[in-house]
Amino acid sequence: MKGNKLIDDHVQISVNLVRYKTHGKNFEIAIDADKALAYKEGDEVDINEIISADDIFEDMKKGMHAKEADLSEVFGTTDTTTVVRVMLEKGEIQFTQKYRAELRDRKMSKIVNIIHRNAVDPKTGAPHPENRIISAMDEAKIKINDLKKAEDQVNEIITKLRPIIPLSLETAKLRVHIPTNFAGKLRSSIAGFGKLTTEQWLNDGSLMLEIELPAGMQGELMDELNNVSHGGCSVEKI
Repeated sequence: MKGNKLIDDHVQISVNLVRYKTHGKNFEIAIDADKALAYKEGDEVDINEIISADDIFEDMKKGMHAKEADLSEVFGTTDTTTVVRVMLEKGEIQFTQKYRAELRDRKMSKIVNIIHRNAVDPKTGAPHPENRIISAMDEAKIKINDLKKAEDQVNEIITKLRPIIPLSLETAKLRVHIPTNFAGKLRSSIAGFGKLTTEQWLNDGSLMLEIELPAGMQGELMDELNNVSHGGCSVEKI
């Protein structure tokens, strides 16, 4: 699929680049891999921050620059920013093997962590250990899309994992009472676990919160509360 294709695993390149073949011509430009990936994942990135240099090549390895006449014919302009935008949308992002391996490791770790934190075993209500999720992904022969956000791949991956391990995306709602001397510190950290639906400061300076969060993160929240308040918080399931 155009704009989503990576270089073949057996081909080695030394520079991360975008290659665009059209009208019988070839265009290449060196890129900052992280910024190009963020752009393909839908983040707002300045095109000029993606390109490593303004040079557009016909063949980068041979040092052959693209002819201005060819740029005008194909893109209707010689403006680098405009040309690169088209190349990113229609061309092939080609990562070095080293970067691609690092990228897949990072994305794999993120996907596993998301599943661990957001999905539970419906029989026990507890999250699966990350090593169990990794084993299940190997068994299911899950293929990770390098150019798609980890968050956007999770639901499809969970569907493929369910025949191997039971998984359920569930939320929990908790009511948390925080003593006065820990209220300020814990309020901000609790908000990072989910959505605060109720927040009430009581007359004694303590704080009552209600939070909706992924069921698999309840244990982490409890650990945070206990570590900071030394067991001083009270938690009630709603």
